[in-house]
Amino acid sequence: MIPCPPNGVLSRMTIPTPARPAARISFGIAMAVAALLCLQALPGMAEYTSVAVSNPYIRVVAGISGDAELGDARGGGSPEVGGKFAVGTSGGDPSSSLDNNSALLAGSDGESGSSLVPFGGSTYIVIDEETVILYGGEDGTWTKPPTLDPVTRVITDSFTPEEIPITISRTLKPLRDNVLVSFQITSDDLVAHTVGLVTVLDTEFGALEALPATGGPFYTTLTGSVSYERAFLGADVPDIIYAADRLPDYRIISQALLRRSDVTTPDVVQLVSLATATADPWGCEADPSVSLLTDSAMVLKWNEKALPAGGRLLPVSFYFGLGNACAEFSYPAVAALQTPFTLNYVRDIDDETGLVEDIGHIVPDPFVVYGYVYNLSPEVSLSGVQLQLTLPDGLEFATGESAIRSIGAIAPLQEGSVSWKVRATGLKTGPLPVTMSAVGSPMTGKAVTRTVDIPATETYLFRGGLGRWQMVTIPFETESTDLATALGLTTSQCPQSWLDSPLNFDDYGGTLSYHAFRWNPDGGGLSKYDRVTTVPLPGAAFWFRGCADLVLTMQGATPLVESDLQTRTIALRPGWNQIGNPWLYGVAWGRFRVLKDPAVGSVELKEAIRQRWVNGTLYWLNAETNDYDFSSAQSTVLQPWAGYWLRAYEPVTLIVPNVDTIGGAGVDISGGTGGGNNGGGGNGGDPPPPPLPPVPWSSSLMITD
Repeated sequence: MIPCPPNGVLSRMTIPTPARPAARISFGIAMAVAALLCLQALPGMAEYTSVAVSNPYIRVVAGISGDAELGDARGGGSPEVGGKFAVGTSGGDPSSSLDNNSALLAGSDGESGSSLVPFGGSTYIVIDEETVILYGGEDGTWTKPPTLDPVTRVITDSFTPEEIPITISRTLKPLRDNVLVSFQITSDDLVAHTVGLVTVLDTEFGALEALPATGGPFYTTLTGSVSYERAFLGADVPDIIYAADRLPDYRIISQALLRRSDVTTPDVVQLVSLATATADPWGCEADPSVSLLTDSAMVLKWNEKALPAGGRLLPVSFYFGLGNACAEFSYPAVAALQTPFTLNYVRDIDDETGLVEDIGHIVPDPFVVYGYVYNLSPEVSLSGVQLQLTLPDGLEFATGESAIRSIGAIAPLQEGSVSWKVRATGLKTGPLPVTMSAVGSPMTGKAVTRTVDIPATETYLFRGGLGRWQMVTIPFETESTDLATALGLTTSQCPQSWLDSPLNFDDYGGTLSYHAFRWNPDGGGLSKYDRVTTVPLPGAAFWFRGCADLVLTMQGATPLVESDLQTRTIALRPGWNQIGNPWLYGVAWGRFRVLKDPAVGSVELKEAIRQRWVNGTLYWLNAETNDYDFSSAQSTVLQPWAGYWLRAYEPVTLIVPNVDTIGGAGVDISGGTGGGNNGGGGNGGDPPPPPLPPVPWSSSLMITD
C-alpha cells in the first residue's frame, strides 16, 4: 500500500492504470499501488477521507468522512462520503478499451480527472419501521472505519446507530471484475427490533477524465430493455439486472447479480431516476412515465426482519460490477466465461452483381469465446489449470479448435486466459448454453454457463418420415405462397418407400412431399384440422411432416423487420390455438401482452392470465421423446421456427413484443456487414392436454377440446 504523506494530506495522486490483461496478469503490484488510505484535498475543494483498492479490472473506494466538492459540470454541491462507496473500472473488459478508467457507480466529481469519489453507492438502515439512518452518516458512529486488509485486499467496516446498540458490518470484496457487497447485522440490545436495509446504486457510464453519462437503460432477460421506471417484487426480481450507457450496442455495461447461492435476493428492486431514489430511498415507488435515460439508479430493498435481543440476522449480500462475463467467484479462484450476448443475421452484397444476397447468414463467423481463471490467493499458486468448453447442438468449434485448453500454473494474484473460436451452424436458434469447466490444484472443479442468442436463418432441419410430426412456424415472409415451393421441397428428395405409399397420394393422382395441418377450433366434426398448402403468416404455427429428415433452405424469403406492425399480433379464439414467434430471435413469454378491448388497451400477460382471458401454460412437442413439454414460467423463451399450443378462454389478441436483445444484435437485410415440465408462476388453471398431432389418413381424430 502506498503510504500517505507524513501529514496525512495527499494533494494529488493519479492511480496508474495497469496494462491490459494478457494471458497472465500480475495483480500484486497493481493492487498495492491502488490501495490508498488518505485525505483527499484539492485547492478550493472540501476534504474527505476514503480507502480504495483496485485490480487491473475494477476498483472500489469507500468513504470514511467529509464532503466531496462537485464541479459545475456535476451541478455543484458537496455530498457527504461517509459510508458511501463507488465502483469503477481500471482496465475493464479485456476485449475492449472503451470502458477503461470509467465510472460504473457515480464517482466523478467533474473536476479532478481520474480520481474515483465515493458517493454513488449508499445504504440506509431502517429500524422498527420508523427510524431511517444513512450507513456511515452523522446519526451513528464508526465502530470500525473502512479499512483495507493488505493481504486479502478486502475493505471492511462496521457502524452503530445512535442510541440503538445494533452493529452493522460491511464488506467490500473485489473479485476480478465484480465487487461482493455484504452486510451483517447483530444486536447487543436487551430488546428485540425489526431491521431492514436499502441500497441505492447511482449508475454511471463513461471515462472519469470526461463527464460520465448519468443515465441509461437497464436490461433483464424477461423485460428486455427498461427505459422508464419499473419495480420488481418478490419472485419477479430478476437474476441479473444489466445497466448500460445505451442498448443494444453498448460501450459500457455493468450488472447486479441478485439470485445466486451466495447472495441475498432483495424483496423489492426499483429501477428509478436518481431523483426518485434519493427523495425517499426506503419508500420510493417507480413511476412508469419517468424516463431513466437522463439519470438512472437501482434501489435494492430487503424488508425489515425480526432481530432478537442479542441475536443476528442472516447476511445481506449482492454483486455489482462489469457485466461482460459471467463467473463463479468462490475461493481460491474465479472462473469466468465471456461470450457475445447475441449474434447477428446479415445479408451481404454480392461482389459480382452488387445486389443484396437472397440468403442471410450469422455473424461473427466464427465468434470468440474467452475463458479466464483468476487466482484470488496472495500466497498460493494454482497448478495444472485446465479449461474445457462444452457446446450444445447448434454450435461447433471452428476448424482446428479443440475443446480442452491448458493454462498450467497461475501465480498468486495472477490470471490465466485462453480462447476458442466457435461457429453457429444455423440449425438451432435462440439462447444456446455454452459451458466452461475448470480444474486445477488446489482449486476444486468449477463450471460456468452462459447463453449466446442465435438468430434463425432460412435453413432449418425439418423432421419427417412415418410418425415424425413437428409443430413449426415460419419466421419469414415469402415470394411464393405455395408451401412446398417456399421450402424448396420436391418429391425428388423423398425416399422410394414414401413415394410408393398410397397414404401420400394427393387427390389428383400425384404424390405429396409433405403433410401439413393447422388446428381450426371452429371446424366441424371430430376433425378440426385444416390442410395447409400455402405459407402461413409468421406467428401462425402448424403441424408439418416431410417425407424424410431434411435440411431445407427457404427460397424467396424475407425476415420481418420491426416496422411491419401488422405481423406482431396473433388473433386467439376460445379453445386451443397454435402460435409461434414471428421474429428471428427468441422472445420471453412474459414479455407478451394481451388485448381484449381496444378502447382499454393491452395488459401484461400475467394480468390476462389472472383475468382468465388466456391460460398461461405453453405446450410444445419434444422431437426426441415425441411427447409434450410444457411451461408456465414467464422466462420461457419462444424460439424461432418452433410452434406452441396456447389455450384462450376469450377472443383476444396476443401482442408479440419487438426483439429486444443486448450486445448489438439485429437483422440486417440491406447488405450490412455487420425445457420440459419446468413450471413456475400462475397459469390460470390447469387445462386438459392439448390436441394430439393429426393423422392425415384417418377418417376420425381423437381430439381433446
